[in-house]
Amino acid sequence: MSKRPVLLLCVLALCGCISSRPPYAAYEYGELNEEPFPEEVGEGYEKRSEFASIHCVSGDLPRVPNATLSHAKKANIPSTGEQKLLVIPVDFAEYPGKEKQISHIEQAFFGKDYQDQFPSVVSYFEKSSYGRLQIKGGVDHAFFRPSLSYEALRGKTGAASTKAALEQIYAEAIAWHDANFPEDPSVGYAFTHPVTGNPIVPVYFIYTAPFATSSSGADRSSMFWAFTINDPAPVSWSSYAMLYPSGNAVDSHTCVHETGHLFGLEDYYDTFQSGAFSRLSPLGRADMMDCSLGDENAFSKMFLNWVQPIYVTSSCELSLHQFAHNGECAIVKRSFNGTPFDEYLLVDFYAPVGLNRLDGKSRSDNAMRMMNKSGVRIYHVDARLGVFLPGFVNPTSYFSPSTDLSGGYVLGLHNDNSGGQPRDGRYKNDSYLIQMMDASSDTATFPEYFIASDKNVAGKNASRRDVLFQKGGEFSKETYADFSFHDGSAFDFSIHIEEVEADHAKVRFDFGD
Repeated sequence: MSKRPVLLLCVLALCGCISSRPPYAAYEYGELNEEPFPEEVGEGYEKRSEFASIHCVSGDLPRVPNATLSHAKKANIPSTGEQKLLVIPVDFAEYPGKEKQISHIEQAFFGKDYQDQFPSVVSYFEKSSYGRLQIKGGVDHAFFRPSLSYEALRGKTGAASTKAALEQIYAEAIAWHDANFPEDPSVGYAFTHPVTGNPIVPVYFIYTAPFATSSSGADRSSMFWAFTINDPAPVSWSSYAMLYPSGNAVDSHTCVHETGHLFGLEDYYDTFQSGAFSRLSPLGRADMMDCSLGDENAFSKMFLNWVQPIYVTSSCELSLHQFAHNGECAIVKRSFNGTPFDEYLLVDFYAPVGLNRLDGKSRSDNAMRMMNKSGVRIYHVDARLGVFLPGFVNPTSYFSPSTDLSGGYVLGLHNDNSGGQPRDGRYKNDSYLIQMMDASSDTATFPEYFIASDKNVAGKNASRRDVLFQKGGEFSKETYADFSFHDGSAFDFSIHIEEVEADHAKVRFDFGD
């Protein structure tokens, strides 16, 4: 179950930045992008049309990454093509729903774009996927009132308790929807579970009650926050009040983040809140699945099968164009398995355009925004698969081709972005799923309250770092002596930034061969 402990800080940063708009006008979809990924082989690199197969004694795993992590007790919505989502408003006796709220919810999920307002959920995912995903569906034009009262739900806290409550609400709401909207049966929103073959109905609930407002872990593990479960179905739950951080215009940031979980994306912030709230942030908060900001990163888009990376196989020079517009990114390592589920360096060219624009340009100059200049991003990704028992408490081992999954074991990502231990006020990257490298430092560790930015600013609980590599920048053993791959692979190559222009960067990869 995924909680959302940094949302409030992010949404409050939007205050006063978005003008008032009509409550709902329908989004217009473009043509669904079903083109195969092009193959290309060049000097020192190659592009493939699909990810490699992952072999296992129990049978090959799916080639589509987010399907790999679906199993009998966990369902991710397929991440390409046309998919359906049912949105159900929820109210309580203490907080009765109002008709205008339904229109606002429609705008947040299925509304058209405005120049100075963050895109709706369906618009965001069509843009982020480069047209490879279209979310269709609708909002029920009535409020569902669960049998669990507001007071009863207020007393529920912790993953097990809140998950059980949401499962009950989900079951009741599906029955309620089918009874009240027989012309629009819930099965019409279903997708076929890739393992069980059963129809699964994904639902997003928007509840009218206020959400927790303090930064304590107890509030963020309570029922009245934003979270998602993927068992028995992909189900998200967040407050109507989270649609209105500016007080006068619909805002979809929280809904986009939670919808990302419906497709299987992980949280990239510290869900354990190690030491203190927002103390540990391997991505520096600059990501949709971290602080609900900007576009999805390249690893997320590979996981969702929206991009195919360039595999750097030996020394070469590449021109990488704006990732937000074309999805160009490069994986570099001596040896890798041809899938997102490996350890590697991931390189792309960031620009404050597309889905990054508003979260940079329309915010004040504070710690909660995307970068307002262009540059090269370098991520260290360790997305190796782990073998879990169905309870998903701790992985028993890393996955290998000799792993036998027939004994009830399931696969998940072995590492996450939580639980790091500080060393002299910095965090050593020894278990993170994805970490952004800091172009302004000479270390692969990051400080407490690390914030990815376009400038270096020291401050209490806000160590802003200029993370973007510019012309002349280099990532190598000489410049980052403490970097190493967790799996023991040799770090004997270097990445040099040869040129940074408005629409592209030239990057040289040197293997010394």
